[in-house]
Amino acid sequence: MYLKRLISLFFIVVFFVGCSNTQLNNTAMKKAHKNLGEVAIISYKGAYKIKYKSKVNPNICKKNMDYLFSQIFNKTKDFVDDFKLGDVKVKNFDFKSKVKNLLVIRPYEYVSTSAYTCDANSFVIDVFLYNSENLTKNWTKTNKGNLRQIHDLPSHKLIWMKQITINFNNYNKNSQINKMQELFPIIIKGLQKDGIIKSINKEEIKKLSIQRSLKRVDCIPYTKNFTIRSSKNILCLGNLGFSNIKLNRKVSNSNVINASNGLYEYSLDNSSCKNIVTSFSVGNNDNSTVSFKNTYKEQILDFYNNKCVVKNKSNINFLECTKNDKTQYFLENSKKIKNKIYEKYLIQVDNMCFNSIYNNFDSKEKLWRTPYGYNSEGWNAFGINKYTKTKYDKDGFNYNGWNKQGINKYTKTKYDKDGFSLNGENIYGVDKDGWSSKLKKFIKMKRKTDKSFNIITFKSVAKNKIYNRSFYDKYYILMTKNGTRLIGEKRYPKLGIIKKYYFVKSDGKEVINFKQKGSRLSNDIKLEKIVEEKI
Repeated sequence: MYLKRLISLFFIVVFFVGCSNTQLNNTAMKKAHKNLGEVAIISYKGAYKIKYKSKVNPNICKKNMDYLFSQIFNKTKDFVDDFKLGDVKVKNFDFKSKVKNLLVIRPYEYVSTSAYTCDANSFVIDVFLYNSENLTKNWTKTNKGNLRQIHDLPSHKLIWMKQITINFNNYNKNSQINKMQELFPIIIKGLQKDGIIKSINKEEIKKLSIQRSLKRVDCIPYTKNFTIRSSKNILCLGNLGFSNIKLNRKVSNSNVINASNGLYEYSLDNSSCKNIVTSFSVGNNDNSTVSFKNTYKEQILDFYNNKCVVKNKSNINFLECTKNDKTQYFLENSKKIKNKIYEKYLIQVDNMCFNSIYNNFDSKEKLWRTPYGYNSEGWNAFGINKYTKTKYDKDGFNYNGWNKQGINKYTKTKYDKDGFSLNGENIYGVDKDGWSSKLKKFIKMKRKTDKSFNIITFKSVAKNKIYNRSFYDKYYILMTKNGTRLIGEKRYPKLGIIKKYYFVKSDGKEVINFKQKGSRLSNDIKLEKIVEEKI
């Protein structure tokens, strides 16, 4: 059962600028107003509806709606660029100067059928375009007056409006955010279709998209040393940035308790590098207790019995290693000071990505790190062949190795190396439960994957054993009169004792402040004392 709530909230966001289905309806416009010339863009929450299950806390719904609505505006720069292409200047809006036209974006209805979390099933957004030239010049500058003036924009000044419904197939946050960020392109297409702004051809759109992608792969280093970092859909390997990434798996661990340790798996819309796996162990160089036993290079050479070809560029080791007739490819960087290893990074990729990074590591060429770049076989991430300009190469096979007849390029049969056909059917007729209709038995089916390398985990170890998680039988946080402490317990049954190792932050403060919201356990720690107790 649904309950309808009408929530009135006044809130303004001002831009200071320089598979689900999306439905458009309720479009209105005044044809006399075309060629805008200039526009200011604001978001505003007036009265809106939230539909939700009766057992759900409405405050959760409101919080989720606010969050999703805010995600629309993470790509404002692209929206501004689209207006500029349509010969429309986007102006700052601050209630201090008149604006010729005003685009107002407002939530209308948030709908959730979730029984507990109130995640969105659909979100309806209203978009209004007003002729505001004679209105804004007389507006007051008080906050209360601003809100009332936005609310009372007269209908006879309305140039164009559109109501946009965004439907979601699942409750995945990233998926929903991506769908919300499609709102701006929908608005632009609507304005172009109705002749409010100039339409641009496909070549101009492609050119703009390429320019945006190239800007996104600029990784400005905040340190001279090599680091790995990711943010806003970009993965930075040192100064090399890769756009259109997706974090598939994130594994954090406490193998070394005075360092950050983890492994991240990324997939990319990139024909040269489809998958990248990064590992790291990073400690504070100023903390004298931080010292790893081995570099990743030393660990790899030991694992492969030194059967590796090692090259170096700009302090990055490129390792091509073979074991049991299987070759794997790694990039490695570790930092030492006086035989003290305090920071180490590892990158695992396939052969094509390895060669692409090595050959272009010091190059200014950036297109190959975007979906628009072509790999060594002539494909881009959209499945277009560089030489034929179609979705098939000169031999008639597509990006994934299939021809129109359903024959696989590499196996010369209608099944790929994992036993799947072009339509996704398995060679043994295996259903989702593992039952083979051909073999009349349950079998373990190899999971279909596009990852062309096996992930190998190299665990870091501290030189001083008391900083290794594996040294302890028990590991926990304890509240003491002096604040929180990290405790590692080591049992010695034959001696009938337990040794408790007390750790504090390297500056002597508590390891975590529970009173501070969002506080996390610090790994920048040192030994405070050892307490011995009888079992």
